[in-house]
Amino acid sequence: MTEELTRPSLTLVCELDAARLTELFADGSVIDELQALGARVMIMVSDFSVERAQVVRQLNQAGIPLVGIPLFPVEEGYYLTVDNAPRAAHRYQQWKQWTAEHGLVWEQVGLDLEPEAQFYLQLMANPWGVV
Repeated sequence: MTEELTRPSLTLVCELDAARLTELFADGSVIDELQALGARVMIMVSDFSVERAQVVRQLNQAGIPLVGIPLFPVEEGYYLTVDNAPRAAHRYQQWKQWTAEHGLVWEQVGLDLEPEAQFYLQLMANPWGVV
């Protein structure tokens, strides 16, 4: 009896600012590789820029499945947390509006719930300060 092997599903996470995200997808080669792999991409969305929307549209047109992860700008804490739930709900509404304004398509929405980014920045700057 032979078993058929199923191709694993590959999901890549992209957490770049709008400028670096635009640069990554500028020449189309990364999109070609994503298509060849049959991969989907999770995009961390900490800004609602036109540049980020253009990249998302480019990936939509190429048929790359996308998962959108709405976040705050770093200076506003970056992650959605249990302590900022009302702000997170508002941020999600902003994300939905930006998505609609730019005609973006997401396969799924993801939520990244973590401590405020300031915690990680403090940890990196002074690991002993947390103890």
